[in-house]
Amino acid sequence: MIKELNGYWVDEDNNSWRIAIFTKEQAISDSNSLVNCRNCRSCRDCKGCTGCTFCRNCISCISCISCMDCTVCSECDGFTNCRYCMDCTGCIDCSGCTLCRDCKDCRNCMNCLNCIDCVGCINCRDCKGCTGCTFGIGLESECLLLVENEDE
Repeated sequence: MIKELNGYWVDEDNNSWRIAIFTKEQAISDSNSLVNCRNCRSCRDCKGCTGCTFCRNCISCISCISCMDCTVCSECDGFTNCRYCMDCTGCIDCSGCTLCRDCKDCRNCMNCLNCIDCVGCINCRDCKGCTGCTFGIGLESECLLLVENEDE
């Protein structure tokens, strides 16, 4: 059930949609697409999220902004500062992610691919400018040097 409160359509889980942007029907539709989400604003098709804004198709995220297809992220902002995501693409400053691709400045990720300036990642591939990564097979990066040095 949607009610009008302080310029927002608000559902029973305190998820809200700004009345100036969303019709009541849109808010009801978006509310019905959320499963076990609480205190989110203008989100759709998410499951188990809390306090997110303008997100789509996310699972178990907390306080994210403008994310799509993220899993178990915390305080992401439009694919910036993602934490513990899976299959993220094009992130900036992500950390602890798995299978991130085409990211910049990622840290402590696993199985990242085509990232730039990653640090401390495990099994990164085709990354450039990475530092302190292990078991990497990056091109033109310190990951490649680490692998070559392990053979000595």
